[in-house]
Amino acid sequence: MGNWRERRRADLGRIHQARRSMDLDDPTYRALLRDLTGHDSAAELDANGLARVIAFFRECGALTSAPAPATPRSRPSHVGRLRAMWRGLAACGQVADGSPQALDRFVRHHIGCAGVAALNADQAARVTHLLKTWQRRRPGRRGRPNGRGH
Repeated sequence: MGNWRERRRADLGRIHQARRSMDLDDPTYRALLRDLTGHDSAAELDANGLARVIAFFRECGALTSAPAPATPRSRPSHVGRLRAMWRGLAACGQVADGSPQALDRFVRHHIGCAGVAALNADQAARVTHLLKTWQRRRPGRRGRPNGRGH
């Protein structure tokens, strides 16, 4: 029984570590959990839910099995956060394509920048605001926020 509790505690710690590394604010983090598991809190998750969230963060690059490199990060911190938000929108049906390429197209269209990795801090903040606004909307027809396919 102690082994299960230790494992759960370690998994919760890894999830919160990934949350901090992606710089997710509380509403965004809870929306992500809700989209992935149907729960608002990691404390409510069973072993399968914890595994699902950890797998998602690994896929985003927020969790690795190797220790963090001593060199500066090769990609800006906003990349993982924006990709997580984009995948969250896709998971709840507000975005048809949750791929990084689709997010880059969205950024090109709205910001005029080559993609997420090329955003500066101000541009990343604008995209974050756009995605948070989109998350708060209710899906319209065909799962789109305004029902027109945008």
